[in-house]
Amino acid sequence: AATISASPAAPSLVLVEFTRNSPDGEERVLLNLDRTYSVARGGQLSEGTLSEEEMAVLLKELEDANLREQAGDYFDDTDCPDCAIYELVYRNLFGEHTLRTATGQEPAWSLPVLDALTALFLPEEPVAAASATVTATVQILADASATSMPSPQPSPATTPTAAATHTPTAIAQPAASPTPSATSTGSAASQYSTLDLLADLADSDAQVEVTPGRVVKPYLSAHGLIVRVDGEPLQVFQYPDEASLLADVASLDASASSINGLPLVWPAAPHFWRKGSLLALAVTDEGDFVDLISQVLGEQFAGQ
Repeated sequence: AATISASPAAPSLVLVEFTRNSPDGEERVLLNLDRTYSVARGGQLSEGTLSEEEMAVLLKELEDANLREQAGDYFDDTDCPDCAIYELVYRNLFGEHTLRTATGQEPAWSLPVLDALTALFLPEEPVAAASATVTATVQILADASATSMPSPQPSPATTPTAAATHTPTAIAQPAASPTPSATSTGSAASQYSTLDLLADLADSDAQVEVTPGRVVKPYLSAHGLIVRVDGEPLQVFQYPDEASLLADVASLDASASSINGLPLVWPAAPHFWRKGSLLALAVTDEGDFVDLISQVLGEQFAGQ
């Protein structure tokens, strides 16, 4: 299982420690003063950086909770043997403040900050939906095999980075300058789905693996999933229609260096594609991977 430990050389840099223990295992978040964070969850470790806006909102929730005066133990294990147990440690100029509570026992004043931390770092993973997606993927690949395409083998496990979980995404071209892929595919492209993408990737002899769970971003109204293509993570967001997608991504600049005027920092080069109502994002310096996705979705419409 993945574990995170605070660096003993610089413990003051760790601003927040948030742990959720449940019968399914432990999930742990470390957030530093410089906005970098680490998340250990499901045996995987992901890292990234919050935007200035995300950090400001979270700090406000932490201060509004007034943990300096209200922190403490709000948990009775005799009442909830199977509940998730939460521990929140917040460090500020006044010292270290610890809240310990459990599902159904949270004091009302703690709910906003617990909800904010959970939404940012530990979004719910709909197992049934994920299983349905994987089943559909397997069926597509089986159909592909029947038409003389090789059956893809499971790709190497790749721990998704924070760029794949909490990095703001995609921009839209001005309406007067639509991308060639968007105009040439017409109404068929507008109906392009995640399953179509998976089938097309398999048709390109790529090894495809759908990761259970979902990607939740505060900048997008659609939830996404991570598809590993030859081991590389690709974030895929399915919108109800193309107009919704364009409205969602219109505020990101063409180089993907800012959104809503806020600067974005990427661990590698960002690449954005769209086809109809499907949005895809990869954060990678692997040119062959970018070329492969471009063969399937058309040239990237934004990024570096």
